[in-house]
Amino acid sequence: MNAELHKIFNRFAGQQDGIAAVEFAMILPMVAMLFFGIVEFSDAMAANRKAEHATTMLVDLVSQEEFLTEDEIDGIYTAVDHVLGPYGIQEPQMWVASVTIDEDDKPIIDWSLDQDLAEPFARGSEFSALSESELDLTGHDALITEGASLIVAKIEFGYTSSLTKFHVDSFTLSNHDTRWPRRGTQIVYCDASDNCSNE
Repeated sequence: MNAELHKIFNRFAGQQDGIAAVEFAMILPMVAMLFFGIVEFSDAMAANRKAEHATTMLVDLVSQEEFLTEDEIDGIYTAVDHVLGPYGIQEPQMWVASVTIDEDDKPIIDWSLDQDLAEPFARGSEFSALSESELDLTGHDALITEGASLIVAKIEFGYTSSLTKFHVDSFTLSNHDTRWPRRGTQIVYCDASDNCSNE
């Protein structure tokens, strides 16, 4: 009986059929996780790079002007929104602000507008959307000097993978950029009622 069992065991152990299929079935989940992880992280990085580019575009377009109206800023936001659109970046929160300093070297809002043409920061209030390290206001290389201003733009949005949502959960991406006005020391903004920031 033992000899018979030994023969059956040897026949079973010698079978090679199906080994490749078993190995493939064992490896497939790991390969799939790696593939989808690479795809999703690449998609997230591409969306972040596009948002960085859009933020630079927003602040750069504003910094080229001497005077801005609601219609002009609305047109800039429309252009920036088109840049973000193909990457599935839905309903980004965008704002641009002109920041000056007071006699105590505190950053003060000269004017600000978001994508809905509302004021995210009250005029004359202290600007706190960026930290002191991000807004270097002291020393000979200070970003803002007396009588001058700095244009600050920020784009923030909730990112959700447009692909498999296998690895990457929803999270918030945020980018900001700064520029000095190119054609003067400050950019004047006038609202629909012709109330201007330099008045």
